[in-house]
Amino acid sequence: MSQPNVVFIIADQHRWDFMGYESNGITHTPNLNRIGQAGAIFRSAYCPSPLCSPSRAAIASGRYGMNSGCFTNLHELPPGSPSFVQQF
Repeated sequence: MSQPNVVFIIADQHRWDFMGYESNGITHTPNLNRIGQAGAIFRSAYCPSPLCSPSRAAIASGRYGMNSGCFTNLHELPPGSPSFVQQF
């Protein structure tokens, strides 16, 4: 089986209506609209941490900051930590 094509878009302070296909017509993102219309959209995603590094580490590892060792912006995932990126 071939690996799927995955585009993972992440941005700081990314609101639900940032993409044109979800907005009220103010935002124009034609290329992202095509991706959104043909792909999967997560409409119920929640942030695991109010801090940047622990939140991104949780996305990558699937673990809360206290479980991954990355619980402040001064920490990073320890070497060898599992990550969804390894699956690609």
